[in-house]
Amino acid sequence: MYNQKRISKKIIISLTIVVVAATAITAFALNTTLAFRTPPGSVGVPLGGRRDLGTVDVSRFRQIRVIVDERVGSPTNARIRLSHIEGSTIVGQLDAITLSPHSEIVRVYDVPGTMLKISAEGLGSGSGQDFVDVSIYGSE
Repeated sequence: MYNQKRISKKIIISLTIVVVAATAITAFALNTTLAFRTPPGSVGVPLGGRRDLGTVDVSRFRQIRVIVDERVGSPTNARIRLSHIEGSTIVGQLDAITLSPHSEIVRVYDVPGTMLKISAEGLGSGSGQDFVDVSIYGSE
């Protein structure tokens, strides 16, 4: 009888922990927002050139997840730059992510700052374009 009570108590405690953890995970998932996305179908970046993709206010997020990819068929590597800006001035770089054709990279950043500028560079030379996608999700 003693062992049954002890086992029952352990099961109740274990179930309570699982329920609390599941609730926390659900709450985290519900507070995730798509903060920025390039237009569907990718954005072309001239080889040897640079293209501003946009800015995003990340001040309300405690963490962001950045998903970048370079489309298959792009002729050369591309680089995505995430820069901290204040007003219209770049004050520092959060990251520079280099991609090869047909690749994807996902990175997570804590306390990302207030505003980010997203830009892309085609790292090759000659004519043509690299094609990239960028999505940024924020968690409050």
